[in-house]
Order: sequence, then structure tokens, then C-alpha cells
Amino acid sequence: MIFKNQNVIIFQSPFQAFLFKKYCDDLFVDGTFYVAPDFSYQVFITRNFVSELNEFYTTSFSILRNKEQETYKTIFEVIKSNCDITKDNGFSPKNLHCDFERAISNAAIIVFPDINIRYCIWHYKRSLGLHKNKICYNEVNQNRYLYVYYNAILNLPFINPNYILDIFHKIKKSCIEKNYNQFLIFLEYFRKTYLILYNIENWNYYNNIEHITNNASESFNNYLSGLFSKKPTYFRLIYTLNNDVSLYPDTYERRMLGVWNKQKRKTLTKTNKIKNIIESYKKMESFLISNERNRSHIAGLWFECLINLNNKIN
Repeated sequence: MIFKNQNVIIFQSPFQAFLFKKYCDDLFVDGTFYVAPDFSYQVFITRNFVSELNEFYTTSFSILRNKEQETYKTIFEVIKSNCDITKDNGFSPKNLHCDFERAISNAAIIVFPDINIRYCIWHYKRSLGLHKNKICYNEVNQNRYLYVYYNAILNLPFINPNYILDIFHKIKKSCIEKNYNQFLIFLEYFRKTYLILYNIENWNYYNNIEHITNNASESFNNYLSGLFSKKPTYFRLIYTLNNDVSLYPDTYERRMLGVWNKQKRKTLTKTNKIKNIIESYKKMESFLISNERNRSHIAGLWFECLINLNNKIN
């Protein structure tokens, strides 16, 4: 334990602090409710990506009594201090990968002003899927045009963000003409949420297609849930997590020395497919620009890319 107050208890071993500081390019955070002890609201976890090993390591865990921005801010401040992260020593997280909970991202920006927020595509697609099922499930599933439009919206995080609004209005215009009323309600939800409430740049991965098909924090949450058949007591949770963390120095060293094979993540195959498709359309976009084609032609190209992504990766 490195910190405790009435809202949060924070745990980070010296080796976890070393990992957090050394591998701070990509920081993943998430909360889980399933293993939170009775007196608490959630367990909040940070994980860092060790690029040499293609592996994620849990670098802290905290027990929270609420989901307030101030509580998340406390977590980031304590970890920053414990890891001796300052502007002068050049160590600071570059990218924060998280769900769309504004309290988390706002707190991170306060503590790490230069951090880039990368909202998780898994959560983006999950949220849209839930709202689609609630608003227009039958309309989408029974209409191949709407099915294509829906999946195109799911893949907007991969294309040139400069043309997302063009494509959105193209889809909306078509739906108005064909009286797809329920899907228009879904489109309005999408507009208000992802085009107005959130900055497109924070959920668009066009310029850096990495960590897009696997949510590191969710996978660890599933691992934790598998350890406990029911909500653990505080002491059992801490005992189990400490045992897990105690193995990190040895596993890290053995993998670094090549004694254990480095992890090969299956999701990289899908990521590479997406990268290849996007790169090919970048080249086609450059060709259109060099031939002085107008904006409508380029937006049409990226809409075609969305259809291609639908066919290749969904």
C-alpha cells in the first residue's frame, strides 16, 4: 500500500513503479466492479505495454469507493509521485487508453497535461451496439443497406477523420430519403455523443493504428473475475493480487533474457489487416488529390474504405 484515504486505497510495488516509469508510452486503465470488496465501489487498474515483450503488465491497482474525478486525480497524482515522474526527467505517459468515462480522462489531463487521450474502440463499438439493439435492432438486421451503414459507423475510428462528417451526412441524407426513422434516431445519438460531446481525434486511430483490437484492461478484468467465484473479502483480494504481482520481476527478467518466449498476440493479425487497408486508401487519396479531385470524390473514397473494412474485418 502506498496511499490511503476515505475514498481510495492505492497499491503499487517497487517493481510495478519501475515498469510504469520505464514503459510509459502507452498506459491502459479500467475499473472492474465484479471483484470489488463489499465496502468499495470498484477496483481500478493501470497496465503498461512492454513493447520489447509484446506484453502488458499491471502497474498498480486501487480500491475505490466512488467514481468521482477527484478520486481518479488522486490516483494519478500518487502514482506520478511514487514513480518520480517529472517534466525534468522526461518520464510521463504519452497515451492514455481508457473507456469513455470523462472523469478518468479529465483527471489524467490535469495530472499529465501533455498526455494524449485514446478512447477505447472496444468500448466505442460496444456502446454503439447496445444503442443499436435498443433503438433499431430489427430495422438494421432486416435491411442490408442499414446493416452496411451501421458497420461503416463502427469503423469510423480507422479512416481519415477529416471526412467523417461528410460520410455521416451522406448516410443521414440517404436515411431521410428512405424514411429509415429508427436508424435516424440512432444517428442522432451518435452525432450528439461522438461528434459533439467527444473530440473525434480522441477516438480516431487513423494516424496510429495500434492497440485497437484488444483491450488489455478488460482481459485482465476477466482474469480477475476467474479467480473469484464471488466478491472477495478485502484481505483475500489483496493477498491474491500481491501473489500475482510478486511473480513479475522473475517473469519479466526471464522473458527479457529469452528464457521464456515472447508473447505473440493473435490480435496483431487483425491490426495488420486494418493497417494494410488504410495504407492502400491513403495512397489512393494522394492520387486523387494530385489529380485535383474535389472533396466529394475523396469522401466517397473513404466511404468505400469503410465498406471494404466491413467485408474484410467484421
